[in-house]
Amino acid sequence: MTLGMRQSDVSAVPKCHGQIALRSVGSRTALAESLLARRGSGGTFRTVGEVDTDSSMATRLRQLFFPHRWRHMRSVDSRFQLTRDPDNLDAWRILWEGRQFGRTEPLRALQRVPSSSCFIVASGPSLSSQDLSVLRNRTCIGVNGSIVKAEEDGLAFDYHVIADRKFVVDRFALVERVLRSSASCILSFRVLNEICIRQPELLARDRIFLGTEMNSAYGVERLSPAAFDRWVGARNDVIVPGRQGLHRRARRHPHRVGFSKRLETGVFTGQTIAFIALQVAYALGARRVFLLGVDLGGGENAGRFYERGAKTAPTRLGRDLEPYILPSFALAGGLRESEGFSVFNLSPTSLLPEATIPMLSIGEALALCDRSESNDGYTGR
Repeated sequence: MTLGMRQSDVSAVPKCHGQIALRSVGSRTALAESLLARRGSGGTFRTVGEVDTDSSMATRLRQLFFPHRWRHMRSVDSRFQLTRDPDNLDAWRILWEGRQFGRTEPLRALQRVPSSSCFIVASGPSLSSQDLSVLRNRTCIGVNGSIVKAEEDGLAFDYHVIADRKFVVDRFALVERVLRSSASCILSFRVLNEICIRQPELLARDRIFLGTEMNSAYGVERLSPAAFDRWVGARNDVIVPGRQGLHRRARRHPHRVGFSKRLETGVFTGQTIAFIALQVAYALGARRVFLLGVDLGGGENAGRFYERGAKTAPTRLGRDLEPYILPSFALAGGLRESEGFSVFNLSPTSLLPEATIPMLSIGEALALCDRSESNDGYTGR
């Protein structure tokens, strides 16, 4: 059962989740609902379902009046809805304005990696100097805009992970390319929402899977930090660090730093998409994972390999590195002994400490794969 899921079916969440959530905060609710529903002169205010997602006024109202435990839902347009598929309760129907445009498949239907090795291809600047064509016969997980380099080098990803709604807002053309590819797509509900706002027809494809961030499930109230810690303490499919050694910001958001062994339970974000992909790789059976383009702001260019100048989207890597990213990868690096799960860094400019994640060249990584898979009895795809 997904974290925080009530016994009642989540499909019962009403269409206007924003308004429903707001009703739980008393007097602030009436003000928020009246502001969001009122039509001012010239149409300044519109109904919740019509609010422009780029409207600064709408964003401020949501931030001010959404209850804290529902804030993971505040960007969701009321015209968007996920409901349980009556024929398979582990799948979701994707609705926009009451019409079904797509369907997610159960996470258990995700094909496991055919060998024990897997490459995660991120979007750091160092990726531009890599030749991805050497990975054509390897299992690869793409994230966000790394499809640009993959297509240039003739590489087809097996899986693609997108969790941040801002990537859809800023780079929708790249999202289109991902959805038109052959990859199994693991997408968050916020990403599905943004796709529906722009072009819901793109979701009429197979192999779409709903990825859930820890303690941020669709239509489910978040647990408090204390309740979350109690929940984690009762499970054996998640690993979390001791709270005392964490940055104060991470202690306020314990659902961001940890490691999940099961996608159905949810994934810890680590505040970087590469860390989500790392948990996907583990859950699908990989035991040796190689990271490309996970620069984390290292090198001369702190952006993404496909961005230049004014077109560079803002990044939070500098803010999130110490509180969330480094402790998350440190936790993953420690799984070599306890879980037989090894992670290697192929980015020469990465800010990940080599003591945490060992560094290899791509040639060394391929040689290690060949030796290990020969020992495993793997004979190729």
